[in-house]
Amino acid sequence: MARIILTEPYTTLPRGGYLVETSVGYIQFGAPPETIKDTMLLPRSTPQIFVLPGEFFHVTKGISVAELEFPLYYNFYLRQKKTYVVCTEEQREQFKVVLQESVFGPEVVDLRSEYINGEDTFGYPDMRAEMEHFRGNRELDDLVRFVIFKNDKVRFNNVTIEKKPGGDFAVVDEDLKKDISVPGEVGYNIIYDAGERMPEPYQPPLLGVTCLGPSHGFDPDDNTSGFIMWINHQGIMVDPPVNSTEWLRKSNVNPKHISSIILTHCHADHDAGTFQKILEEGKITIYTTETVIHSFIRKYNALTRIPKKELFSLFDFVPVVIGRPYIINGAIFRFNYALHSIPSLSFEYQF
Repeated sequence: MARIILTEPYTTLPRGGYLVETSVGYIQFGAPPETIKDTMLLPRSTPQIFVLPGEFFHVTKGISVAELEFPLYYNFYLRQKKTYVVCTEEQREQFKVVLQESVFGPEVVDLRSEYINGEDTFGYPDMRAEMEHFRGNRELDDLVRFVIFKNDKVRFNNVTIEKKPGGDFAVVDEDLKKDISVPGEVGYNIIYDAGERMPEPYQPPLLGVTCLGPSHGFDPDDNTSGFIMWINHQGIMVDPPVNSTEWLRKSNVNPKHISSIILTHCHADHDAGTFQKILEEGKITIYTTETVIHSFIRKYNALTRIPKKELFSLFDFVPVVIGRPYIINGAIFRFNYALHSIPSLSFEYQF
């Protein structure tokens, strides 16, 4: 991807959101999915200061515009720095739920009903111990500091950020003699390489795999991975990346060929496209465990403020039990948990 050229008074980032260069470093307003790919190669790297927009969720696009999971990881693990999140008291409480689920996983983990013979099932894991291994002795406060608006203002050294009545922001930098206005509404722009469009509509095979992206959430030059398993001429999408439906359309693949999703876990690069897919399509079926789906619902309830019961009504949920086979599109699927920092599924299938 082409490198960003910073502009004044602010830079509109390729994927959405705004970047202001100040005497205390970059300040970013809004954070759509994969925003880390826009900023990680800038001269001063990814911002440490993020200002949350008035609304976390872009309803038209079906995505969060406050997706800070990957900037937090990048700042903490690679730069050994804390991320500062500027927001209201109410937003802090919402956002703590989002980060708890995505960074550390559910506070309570009980897998007994998710294994065919409960705790007596061969290979029954100590999930809490596995999560604690990755977490170490870290708490959320080690990664992020919330800076709360008081009288609609916050201050970092000689830089003041003010929340205006209409939702826009003002930034005053006494050192650099700046006094600028930044839009409060954050959009989202699709960035992906769909490759060459097929001349004829895609005809799903009896058995096959389509990779939706070859890379990961920290690669600024390529699409984040996800894939479709084609079985009996129907697709099963696994952890769809953001805008996967648009990717399919541009590639001349009818999204209606896909009726099911396997959601493995709730990191942003795996679940953001799932929620978008739920909102875009007619009812889709999601296969995952009770633990993963409830984490997913808590996260998106906090982001969207849509009641949990209403969120569940948007899709058909098939609760996966480890050790029990499932027939999907004529193939036999078996699921298990994988080793990861939060509860995460693996699977195999026979056809």
